[in-house]
Amino acid sequence: MHRNRRAASTESSSNTFIMEDDMVRICRCGFEAETIVCWSDENAGMRLYVCCREKYGGGCGWKAWKDPKMSEQAKHVICRLLRQINSLEEKRAKDKKIMQKLSDREKISKAGAKLFGCDSIVVCFIS
Repeated sequence: MHRNRRAASTESSSNTFIMEDDMVRICRCGFEAETIVCWSDENAGMRLYVCCREKYGGGCGWKAWKDPKMSEQAKHVICRLLRQINSLEEKRAKDKKIMQKLSDREKISKAGAKLFGCDSIVVCFIS
């Protein structure tokens, strides 16, 4: 059920795609629906309205797509880009750890040089 000045929706098989952005979406429980973002390969990045009680393990199971269906090419591109982003984020996290270790070693080296009154000191770390 939808409540608004102008209701515009199109039926597509068992799911509903809602086109109006300013509509209040009401599920079969009578509550305002929430918007979630799907991250499955099939629907990556698409927004979906769901019953607000679903996250608590209940609800009426009502769902409606907020976004229009994407082409197979768009799905493929989005999934590929998401994999690249995830890979880069993992690499960045590893690089950040390496940089932190190098920074820590540099601090130890400088502290040792100061302690011994030298301009520099070489500290070997074996891991």
